[in-house]
Amino acid sequence: MKRNLFIISGSGDTFVWFRMELISELMNRGYCVFALAPNISASSKQTLSDQGVEFLQIGMQRKSFDILNFVTAFFEIIKIYWRYKPEIVLPYMHKSILLSSVAAIFFPKIKVYPMITGLGHLFERQSLKFTLIRSFMLIFFKLAFFKASKVFFQNPDDLELFLQRYSLLSKKKCVLIPGSGVNTEKYTVTPLPDTPIFMTMARLLESKGLREFAMAAKTVKSRFPKARFLLYGYPDPHDDAISEEEISQTWFDTYGVEYRGFAEEPAEAIASCSIFVLLSYREGTPRTVLESMSMGRPIITTDVPGCRETTINSFNGFLVESHNADSAAQAMEMLCDTRLRNTMGVNSRALAEQKFDVHKVNRIILTAMKLC
Repeated sequence: MKRNLFIISGSGDTFVWFRMELISELMNRGYCVFALAPNISASSKQTLSDQGVEFLQIGMQRKSFDILNFVTAFFEIIKIYWRYKPEIVLPYMHKSILLSSVAAIFFPKIKVYPMITGLGHLFERQSLKFTLIRSFMLIFFKLAFFKASKVFFQNPDDLELFLQRYSLLSKKKCVLIPGSGVNTEKYTVTPLPDTPIFMTMARLLESKGLREFAMAAKTVKSRFPKARFLLYGYPDPHDDAISEEEISQTWFDTYGVEYRGFAEEPAEAIASCSIFVLLSYREGTPRTVLESMSMGRPIITTDVPGCRETTINSFNGFLVESHNADSAAQAMEMLCDTRLRNTMGVNSRALAEQKFDVHKVNRIILTAMKLC
């Protein structure tokens, strides 16, 4: 008999970007894997199809909260469960977790394993609007975690928030994993460019620390004229979105930041830099940082939940103060030293292999699911 397994997300492209190794592991264990999301690019859908994964589109809004859409998507998922009868459901991103887990309450045989990959604006924003929505959503999180067999967290800060502050689940259900992991065989070490080339890669949001990156670049450029600053990213409609037009048309002249657009091949983009920078305000565990570490790049990132898990200060890079361009600039200036860059790059690769290798991460997940 066919054993169906659902992996559910708010963005279909993330299956290909972050989950292919896990999907392969699950298929090797005899599961027929279905990927569910509200949207997906044609290339990502083809990649899934080539691997034998069927994509099912669901009418769930990823960004805004609409009660009618929430209810409609809930009943849509119930219908899909009834038709395909999955044995296991692996959801990540908040709405995916809430809808799929609560719907699974009506199907006693389904085992649900939510993965918290970050807090998102739902928990970070403190406005009246987000406070009200969060209060409503916390009820559903309680129900979702009641159904869950285990809940995976990518950093200890998020785990403690859900466990202690909100009391949403018991400690015995919590499993801490080091992010999504990185394929160290795919992201191999490449030589560092001779000159200091700083790069960041992120959605075009203020919360990714892009303005701090730009201001730090301007400061460092005045002292180290040969230094370069690259930004790879893509627009994402959010309250804190930065216009792609602003970045592409003004940031080079104003800050010395070269905008490169969306990175079709992240490994090639990382190979072009000598230092990777992510000045985000909070993360789950940033995959771009792990990929850069695996390729032997020193890291500059913020001392905030998720980001701080990736970097041992003064070992494989520097932890800097969040929202502080001067702190970032000081770390950048230190890494203009060639010898220090090379040493920290070697240390980054060693840490990636030791702690963040995707096969080690997947083994933790599969063991918690009693599949390993």
